[in-house]
Amino acid sequence: MRITDKVLMNTYLGDLNGNLQKMLKYDEQLSSGKAFRRPSDDPFRVSRSIDLNSLINRNEQYDRNINEAKTWLNTTDEALGQVGESIQKLRGIVSAAANSQNSKDELLAYKSQALQIIDGMADIGNGNFNGKYIFAGLDTTNPPIKCDNTTGMITAGGNDGDVNIEISPLVKIKINITGTQVFNKDFTDSMQRIVGYLSEEGHEKELSGELENLDKAGNNVLNLRAEVGAKVNRMEFAEKKNGEETFNMTEIMSKNEDIDYAEKYMEFKVAEAVYQGSLMVGAKILQPSLLDFLR
Repeated sequence: MRITDKVLMNTYLGDLNGNLQKMLKYDEQLSSGKAFRRPSDDPFRVSRSIDLNSLINRNEQYDRNINEAKTWLNTTDEALGQVGESIQKLRGIVSAAANSQNSKDELLAYKSQALQIIDGMADIGNGNFNGKYIFAGLDTTNPPIKCDNTTGMITAGGNDGDVNIEISPLVKIKINITGTQVFNKDFTDSMQRIVGYLSEEGHEKELSGELENLDKAGNNVLNLRAEVGAKVNRMEFAEKKNGEETFNMTEIMSKNEDIDYAEKYMEFKVAEAVYQGSLMVGAKILQPSLLDFLR
């Protein structure tokens, strides 16, 4: 094939443009700090970054779920603690009334205090987190506990559904305690009987018998708090594990996307030297005069 000036010129300009594009690519990488700016720059690494970014976003959602679960559980624990304190106060009243003969007025005073405590427990049972009633099962929009403040009768409504929250792939945990677990029938019946016994004289023996029922109710609350505490510990472990995974994936994505400035700067300077050399060579080979051509 005959090499003409035009062929030489086109070949040279093509190579020169390639060198310029390479230098511009390095310049873009140095200015952005990233190994690529568009999918065509490196399809494999772009795909890898998309996958990693999706996993990081997923873990960030799990982190939000875990924090919500911890707050829900801590709110539940606080409410259970208040119920436990109320049971002890009620027990103190019942013990005082059972261990001495009381006048009608004294019994009515005890009854009034007992009703206030029971009504207060109902309010605690209707506690909510972020607008959701924590003891209502899945019926979180309606208050689950009702109380007749004249008889001391507490009714636990809502339902026994589980409120589950996803904390990692395919792992869900139940975070709720239902109203019927806290205010079970034995406990609610006992409170109603106590109010009845405090309404008239001569029930010291019966009141003494209710102390055991109140102790059972208190122990039940302690067991529920232990269950909640174990789940809080699990949430803290899950939060730590999730954070470590997110950190590791962020590091991997950084290595996948970010450039080594020192290495990239050297590559840029090499490309720049090649480009400058190409210009110098071109200045010599692409300047034939008419006299040179006639020779």
